[in-house]
Amino acid sequence: MLLEARCLGANTAALTERRESNLVRSGYAVGHMVGPDWNSHIGALAEAQSWCAARLDCACPTVSLRTAALRPSGYPDEWMYCEIFQDRVEALVALRRQRVPLAPPVAGAGRILCALSGLDTAMGEGTVASHGAIDGCYLPPWDTWFACIAGGDRRVLLSWIPTLLERDVQAAIDAAATEPIAWLSGPLPDRAEWKSIAGMLTHVRAALTVARGGLR
Repeated sequence: MLLEARCLGANTAALTERRESNLVRSGYAVGHMVGPDWNSHIGALAEAQSWCAARLDCACPTVSLRTAALRPSGYPDEWMYCEIFQDRVEALVALRRQRVPLAPPVAGAGRILCALSGLDTAMGEGTVASHGAIDGCYLPPWDTWFACIAGGDRRVLLSWIPTLLERDVQAAIDAAATEPIAWLSGPLPDRAEWKSIAGMLTHVRAALTVARGGLR
C-alpha cells in the first residue's frame, strides 16, 4: 500500500510537471495571457462545475441553477440587453465559493458558454427557444457563471453549461437575432464584435484546456 501511494504521488507530480511544461512551451502562460486573476478564474470554473453537479435537478434544471442566495444585484432589470457587470459577477463567484461543499460531487460533462455584453435587443426569442435556460437578458442561469473578462470595450461572461442544458442553450444560440452568446469552442458568430475578441478567446480556451485537462 505504501509503495502504491508513493507511485501514485510520483505519477501525479509528473503529470503536473508535464502540464506546466506544456504551458511554458506553448506560450500560454495563464497569468500573462489574460491577466493576473486568471488562476482564480480556473478555480471558479471548478467550483461552478461542482456547484452545478450538486444542485442540478433534472425535473426543473433551469430553476435549480438559479439559486436565490446567489442572485446578482440588480438582476434582471439592470442586466437587460445582455449588460454584464464584472464586479457583480466577481461578487457572485466569491459568495458561491463560501458555499461550495467541502466534499463536492464529481463534476459532470458540459461546455463553456460565452456571452458578449451589449448585443441583445430584449426580444425574448432565446427564452422561448431554450425553455428558459437562457432568460430575458439572454444570459444562462447565474449558478453557472464563473468569470467575466474584458474584450476591448465589451465584457465577456463565461459560464459552465451542464450537458443536460446544452441542447436548449444551442436552440437559443440558433434563434438569436443579434448573436450575443456562443460556445467557447466555437463556431463564433460572424460579427465584428466577436471577430475582435476571437484571438483572446482562443487563448482562454487553451489555458482552460491545459489547466482542467480538456474541455469542449
